[in-house]
Parts: sequence; C-alpha cells; structure tokens
Amino acid sequence: AWILTSFLNRDNSVMLELDLSNNNISDEGMMGFCSILSHLKVLKVLKLNGNGFAYDGTRYLIQGMDKCTSLQYLEVASNRIANDGAEVIAGFLLHNMTLVGLNLSSNYIGDDGVEEICAALKRNRHLEELHLSRNLIEIKGARLISEALKVNGTLKSLTIRENTAIGAEGCYFVGQMLEINTSLETLDISNVALIKSFSTVGVHALCEGIRKNRTLRCIKMAANNITESHVVDIAGCLAHNRGIVAIDLGNNQIPIIWWQPNTFLPTKIDAKMPTIQTSIDRNVEIHKDPALHLKYSNRKEAEMDPGDEGFWTLRRKWREVNKRIQGRRE
Repeated sequence: AWILTSFLNRDNSVMLELDLSNNNISDEGMMGFCSILSHLKVLKVLKLNGNGFAYDGTRYLIQGMDKCTSLQYLEVASNRIANDGAEVIAGFLLHNMTLVGLNLSSNYIGDDGVEEICAALKRNRHLEELHLSRNLIEIKGARLISEALKVNGTLKSLTIRENTAIGAEGCYFVGQMLEINTSLETLDISNVALIKSFSTVGVHALCEGIRKNRTLRCIKMAANNITESHVVDIAGCLAHNRGIVAIDLGNNQIPIIWWQPNTFLPTKIDAKMPTIQTSIDRNVEIHKDPALHLKYSNRKEAEMDPGDEGFWTLRRKWREVNKRIQGRRE
C-alpha cells in the first residue's frame, strides 16, 4: 500500500475507479494509501472490501475522503469497522454532498453504530444506496433505521439482509416505515428471521406497508421461513399494490401455484385472489405505459430546510407541534 501510494502521489485526472479489495491492507497501510486520495481528482468509485482494517483505518479513510470531492461510491464490506468506525463514517455523512452509494456489509456493526448512521441519514440529502448486510443489527437497530427512513427522502436502495437478530419484531418497524417513506425503490430484508417462533407480527406489518406504499419497485424477502399460511397475506397486499415489479421469495415454503401467471385462487380473503406472479405481471404492464406509470408513481416529495444540515421539514414541524401539545399538558 505504501509503495502504491508513492506511485500515485501525483495529481491524477484519469482514474475513475480503483479496486483494492482482498489485499490484506491493514490500518497502517490505510494510513499510507488514504494520504493520496486528494490527488485522485476524478475518482468516482473506491472499493476496499475484505482487507481487514479496523477503526484507525476507517479514520484515515475518512480523513482522505474529506479532500476527495469527486467520490460517489464507496465499498468497505468485510472489514472490522465496528461501531466506532461507523460513528466516524456517520460524521462524514453529516456534511458530505457527493457520496451516493455506501457498502458497509460484514463489518461487525451493531445497534450503537447503526444509531450514529441513522442520525446522519436524518440530515443527509445525497446518499441513495446503503448496504448493511451481515452485521449485528437487532430489533433496536431495525427500529432506528425505520425511524430515519420515515424522515429521509433520498435513499432509494436499502439492504439489511442476513441480520437474523432483527426478527419479526424488527420487521414490524420496517413495515411501519414503508407506510410513510416516499423514496425507497429497492428493499432487501432476506434472511432476517421474519417468521420467528410463530410470530407473524412482522409479516403482517410488512404486508400493510406494501399495501400502502407507492414507490417501492423491488422487495426481497428470501429465506424468511414464509409458508403457505403467510402467502395469502402477501398475495393480498400485492393485489392492492401498483408499484412492485419484482419480488424475491426464494428459499421459502411457498406452493408453486402462487407463481402461476394469469391465475386467480379462492382464499379466505378474496374468492378470486390473484397469484403473486399475476400481480407482478400486471404491475410490469402498468409501468410500461407512460400515463399509467405517472399515475401510480405520483408522490409528494418531502421538502427540506434550506440549511445544508436541515431536517426534513414535514417531520420537523410535526415534532414541534407535539412539543407544544406536551408543554400545554404539563
């Protein structure tokens, strides 16, 4: 890493993408490499996955990124960033105006680290893609993420798959978020123990969120112990949803009949319930038509305060109203 640094230590206006993944770059190596980030004048994509650096390496990285104003996508999956490193990254997100994609998967980030990232998401107006797969996120972390995305209006893709401690209770908060969020287009909650200990509170909340959501286009719920007894609820919410054009329910115990196109089944909810595939095919056709696409995609954008670090105005005013009511009660 230090030798590479000495070679790159000159103004470079050509390199657009740099991938140094799986190279065993330690914290010390990150100190050397990150010192030249300011010289990479047009760098847009930086990949540092699977190197094993920890908090100090993260700190050096953020110091370098503060001077690299062109970077749009950062991948640091499979390192040892943990909660302390997540706090450093969250501080960067508070003021950064260029990063649109961030991959923090497999980094031992728990609920404390998620709390810092979520505080930044309530202010950040530029990040569109966030990956938090295979971390240590539990129910509290799922609630914090959901609360942040109720007020954030720019994130388009969220991946929290393979955080099995989220469970049914955590998915309950995700479902509530989908009822309010107006920006997410892709959500991956595969293998998060959606059905756990026979609790269905998570799947019911998700179904209600999907039913009311108008912007989601793709949802992934693979490997979540979903069985035939839950699929009717999922099919029912998709029958009312006009936005989702792709759904992943792989590695669940769902009868093949629910994947038949142009098919309607008798159920306890509806005597002619469209199968999952039937609803998806209908939505695909809807969004091929420009007029129908506009009709079913129409949404009211959440406005932000004019300041660089303002909260989303709608929710901020709502909280202020609640404070005034509480004051009168006291």
